[in-house]
Amino acid sequence: MTAPLTAEQREAVAACHADEGPAWRRWLAKLWETAGPYGIDPEMGASLQGLRNSHGPTWLANVHTKDVLP
Repeated sequence: MTAPLTAEQREAVAACHADEGPAWRRWLAKLWETAGPYGIDPEMGASLQGLRNSHGPTWLANVHTKDVLP
């Protein structure tokens, strides 16, 4: 079982969702593939990188938006 998201990770995912809408997972997957949070807040980038390290791409592919928004 995957650990719950931290408050910072939830906030970062909520920001991704607010900016990208339904395509937030695709945007985040691309961010992870290119290994860079270009043009985003460094703290949010760190939270999203931590999310990748703790949960990974398989989690991202299977997670439901309603389960990760604060």
